[in-house]
Amino acid sequence: MLIGIPIWQGRVSPVFDVAQHLAVAHMDEKRLVRMDELPLPGGDPLARVRLIEAHRIEILLCGAISRYLQRMLQRSGVSVWPCLCGEVQHVISAFTDNQLLLRGLVMPGCDGRTGGGGCNHGRRRQMRHRRGQQINNQERQQQ
Repeated sequence: MLIGIPIWQGRVSPVFDVAQHLAVAHMDEKRLVRMDELPLPGGDPLARVRLIEAHRIEILLCGAISRYLQRMLQRSGVSVWPCLCGEVQHVISAFTDNQLLLRGLVMPGCDGRTGGGGCNHGRRRQMRHRRGQQINNQERQQQ
């Protein structure tokens, strides 16, 4: 199994869309066999997807990621686990042990739904709801 992790200074890069390097973990069952590093193309989301496809990466463990890029990767058959943070080795270990949430490797402000939920999706929904309430209150006051 091949796991891709965008990296910055030995940690999961905070934003996949602008990360410059990708660590590729070659796994045998739950054991790390080898770790490679690839430069990520800048500016073109499709080029990033093609690079991940070309290297046959099956899983992407990352920090924040745009919905557009996440969908493109998922359509290519890549399982995307967004909103992660921490040292690369710790993230790989926690992932293989199914303990990402238990080990505190979810980015602050994320709703904890790794594997497809995304960062701040719950918070955005909450903010839209509050804005709607504010608009309704303003309309009532004007009447």
